Amino acid sequence: MNPLNRKALIAGYHAYGKPDAEWRVGAEFERIALQATGRQLDYSEPGGIRDILQALETDHNWTPHFEGPHLIAMSRDGSHLTLEPGGQLELATRPYRSLAHLEQEIAVNMKELNKATTLGGVRWVATGVSPFSAPDSVEWVPKGRYRIMRDYLPERGPLAPVMMKSTSSFQMAVDYRDEADCAKKTNTLFRLSPLTTALFANSPVRLGRDTGLASSRAAAWMQTDPDRTGLPPTLLKGYSHARWVDYLLDTPMMFFMKAGAWTPANGKTFRSYMSDGHEGTFPTWADWELHQTSVFPEVRVKHFIELRGADACPISLAMAGIAMWTGALYDSAALSQANELAEDFNQAQEPEIAFQGATQTGLSHLVGGKPLAKWAEQLMCIAKSGLTQWQPESLHMLEPLNTLIQKGESPSAHQRRAFENSRSTEDYLDAIRY
Repeated sequence: MNPLNRKALIAGYHAYGKPDAEWRVGAEFERIALQATGRQLDYSEPGGIRDILQALETDHNWTPHFEGPHLIAMSRDGSHLTLEPGGQLELATRPYRSLAHLEQEIAVNMKELNKATTLGGVRWVATGVSPFSAPDSVEWVPKGRYRIMRDYLPERGPLAPVMMKSTSSFQMAVDYRDEADCAKKTNTLFRLSPLTTALFANSPVRLGRDTGLASSRAAAWMQTDPDRTGLPPTLLKGYSHARWVDYLLDTPMMFFMKAGAWTPANGKTFRSYMSDGHEGTFPTWADWELHQTSVFPEVRVKHFIELRGADACPISLAMAGIAMWTGALYDSAALSQANELAEDFNQAQEPEIAFQGATQTGLSHLVGGKPLAKWAEQLMCIAKSGLTQWQPESLHMLEPLNTLIQKGESPSAHQRRAFENSRSTEDYLDAIRY
């Protein structure tokens, strides 16, 4: 008898809530390493990503993790380093009450990475898309799930290889009290996700040319797999644990993990897996947890809520975004105001149109007759009020983002100017490095 059923899965989300005093903030920072020529650093080349991970083990006490003979991840004190398909290196931080401590962790890790990078001229760059290397020229990280994604996703969207091997982002994770609080936060984040994209659009350059887009990363995600990315219409109607579980149950699976082996799921849904099984077996909670990691909407709910729609940006700007959303979400009055702003935003323009506009022109895109920068001003005002109540010592972190909003420019504008005005590839990479 299969122990999993829809009722049990919904009950699981009810169990994930936390009292306000236990709320923390976590983040994920993806980084791309480029050689001086702009070529993306491969996993297995001498001095490449694998060697960098080995240096972190030797010099900084990170614990290695392997899949078969391949070094694919590291952990230390509750933090994790993992690899995206093209060797992009992601730090998943510990959850923190203090945003200053969160900022300190990413700063320390960047110092460790720079020390571990032995090839001369290699730069870790803050950009949403690898600016020169084509996906086909980048080595695949040897993980079983990526082998299946490599075969499955390109059939679903033409830019799936770009998404997998060339994109880079930062994400944040926040806690929720109960279903009502989760719904309010998730509705706000989903409906304002085009604003998140515009605020942190930072990838105008791909394949060595200006694409004309504010976020080539977001454009790649839009053409990856409509089943598992973007803004699911059913969730834009309003979040509930039941609606979220139904979305996950009906999203085609990509893979199974059985007895240490990865096998394709060939689009079987988790709902079908629960009812009919697979080769005589039925899913476990581990299978459910794995399936959740293969679904990539702009906002994702697990034991916490993930905001996923930002390009990789300089640390100060990424931390400003994390501080902004913390202020807007973790103070009850600010959350109510942000939720009202999100409803007004949603009514002013279809979310899909706003998302496309944010991808193309960033903060200058018009919603309801005013640029996204003006909507961002309202959100920033709400966030300042909330952060004043929740963690006033972090208010200074908002300044880089506030400056950007006042200029009405997405960070892609700075990167575009650097690309146009740099005398060499190295000058350009220096302008966008962490």
